[in-house]
Amino acid sequence: MAAAKAPMRGSWEELYQVALIEHDRSKLTELVAAVETAIVHRRKELTGSVADVKEAADMVLAAEAILKIKTETLGWPSVGPSVRRNQSLSDFDKLRRVESMHHWHPGKK
Repeated sequence: MAAAKAPMRGSWEELYQVALIEHDRSKLTELVAAVETAIVHRRKELTGSVADVKEAADMVLAAEAILKIKTETLGWPSVGPSVRRNQSLSDFDKLRRVESMHHWHPGKK
């Protein structure tokens, strides 16, 4: 199967969809960084409207999938839980966690 063409610019959704089907590890590493960057940038634009809340929830799911790609496919070390088991994070708190992880593990610019 041919590897997907890896756009490095675009909406977080587009980048995420390409990352899901990319098989080339080098391109996937770049895509992971691009998806994280796009999510962080988009998160800063959200206002809290009903549509934004749904998109934020979608971003959380995408960020969790990207984390799985990073640890299971790319072999990066896993990130330990920062929340006790009986606590839960809101979608925006989860996005803040992604922003924090992105800050400490920036991709190529």
